[in-house]
Parts: sequence; C-alpha cells; structure tokens
Amino acid sequence: MLIAQLTDLHIGAGRRLAYRKVDTAGALEKAVAHVTAMVPRPDVVLFTGDIGDLGSRDEYALVAEILTKLTIPYFMVPGNHDRRGPLRAAFPDATPVKGTTAFVNYVVDDFPLRLIALDTLDEGRPGGVLGKAQLDWLRDVLLDGTGRDCAIFMHHPPIRTGIAHMDAQNLGAGADELAAIVSVHR
Repeated sequence: MLIAQLTDLHIGAGRRLAYRKVDTAGALEKAVAHVTAMVPRPDVVLFTGDIGDLGSRDEYALVAEILTKLTIPYFMVPGNHDRRGPLRAAFPDATPVKGTTAFVNYVVDDFPLRLIALDTLDEGRPGGVLGKAQLDWLRDVLLDGTGRDCAIFMHHPPIRTGIAHMDAQNLGAGADELAAIVSVHR
C-alpha cells in the first residue's frame, strides 16, 4: 500500500500568502498535480493537519476547490491551526467520524492497512494533547479483535524531532500514554 502524506498546508482565505511571501495555495496545487501523476499511484492521501491557517470556512472552501483535482481518496486530521467544526463541515467524507464525539478520531478499514486518525488538537493552543477519552478510544480500537496492521496518523509529533521550534509545540500531554498503548501492538 502506498500512502502520500501532505501536512501543514496553511492555506489562507483569498489565496493570502503565508508569512506575506509563501504561496501555500499554489504549493498545494503543485502537490496535488505531483501526487496525481505519481507512478505507482498512491492508494490514499493523508492530510495531517494545519489544512487552513486560521481554520475559517473560506480557507477550507479554497482547499476543497483545489482538491477537486485530486482523484485519489483522502482523509484529514486537524492541526493546531485548524478548527474542528469548520473542518468537519467542509470535508465530511475526509473526516468520517462516527457518532457525536467532539474529536476527529476515526478508523478507515477500506485498505490493506487500517488507518487510524487521531486528533491531537488543543484548540487555540500550538501544542498537542491526547486526553483520557482519546487514549481510551485508541486503546479500544486497537483491541477490537481485528488484528489488522495499522497506521496512526496525527498532527503533533509524539517524539522530539530535533527541530527546536517544532519540539516546543509537539504532543505534550498524552505522549507517554500513547507510547505505552502502541508499544503492545504491532
């Protein structure tokens, strides 16, 4: 199975440049063209957060417009620049949450590898968290008896990356518990 991962799009409404100089919408268009032309072709694209820069409907509308050219199935999790409600409203098929949970946690069983989306967003703060409810959810998913190989995708790194400004806002609360949960599964 081939997975393409795109992260930290930081799309601004009206094609606003990030940091007044980076054309993130243009970069996403180029990334979509590249991924679509890949041989072999990816089975799925995972967008791992910071889809928008401020989490606004206008930003997500622009992303949706650009993604109409992406003919490969895709899924998303929020990053610290996103807002759950507008993200889910704009991309219901790419955030297929079951039930009324507050988090964008879900499982995709349509591929040889089980994909587990894990929402690490602590809305309004740069760093990520995994609370008890999310960790319990993940534990239950991994113990549900399917025994399938899994890939967990999320925004905040659960480890130190060596990139100082990223390590200052990686996954804080819940990182040790996450490690304990996944260490007992293949």
